[in-house]
Amino acid sequence: MKFNILITIGLSCLGLFACDKQVSPKTTIVHEKSAEVLYDEGQKYLLGKEVTQDYKKAFELIGESANKGLAIAQNNLGAMYKSGLGVEPNDQKAFYWIDKAAKQKFPEAQYNLGVIYEQGVIVKKDQSKAVELYIQAADQNFAAAQFNLANLYLSGNGVPKNEKKAIELYQKASNQNFAAAQYNLADIYLDGSDSLEKDEQKAFELYQKSAEQDLPEAQYNLALIYERVFNDKKQAIFWYTKALDNGIQQAEEGLNRLMQEE
Repeated sequence: MKFNILITIGLSCLGLFACDKQVSPKTTIVHEKSAEVLYDEGQKYLLGKEVTQDYKKAFELIGESANKGLAIAQNNLGAMYKSGLGVEPNDQKAFYWIDKAAKQKFPEAQYNLGVIYEQGVIVKKDQSKAVELYIQAADQNFAAAQFNLANLYLSGNGVPKNEKKAIELYQKASNQNFAAAQYNLADIYLDGSDSLEKDEQKAFELYQKSAEQDLPEAQYNLALIYERVFNDKKQAIFWYTKALDNGIQQAEEGLNRLMQEE
């Protein structure tokens, strides 16, 4: 197949990650709740599972767990401070708790701390430190860190430019169904490169997977493919509509073009 894609992205995931998974409770002193139990109770209030959603209660319980040293709770507490969920926003406390979790080698926290150093808002920007933390999280197979690190290798930002390494990391994140990695990998397959043989069918499959996860750019590109390659107006209209609903204004031109042909 042969087609031209109009939208490319170089995403960096800059939102902090909080975990929604539960942990297995450990045996502890009678009458005293363990850090794991406190965390799990806090998560229920945070997500509104089995109880009425209550961010303040969630913050209290997750805070108790974090103070007992549970890394996942420390990371989530930091994310709550950053977003102001159940508490007044406090960037310094966000950094404090995420840093504590990262020092326990918790991958989401290592990633989050990397984002903080790359952004340079809460602390002085330190690209080398960000790269170091992304590598630590990526080595633990955390998809968002693999994706950010791939972007850095592809552009040579803070690391020597290395397309082969970038592709390997995109593939690892893509295999975990990380939509933005699937999209960027599709872009490389579409044109081919010195490190990856051109494969337009593979590009189409990856755009499809990414679009199905509601990535607007992938939805738009997929609509273009259905329109220009497969001449499938029904699917093209479907994906243009999805893309437009998700903020891709160019999709309106595609919809208008197809509607005029009917």
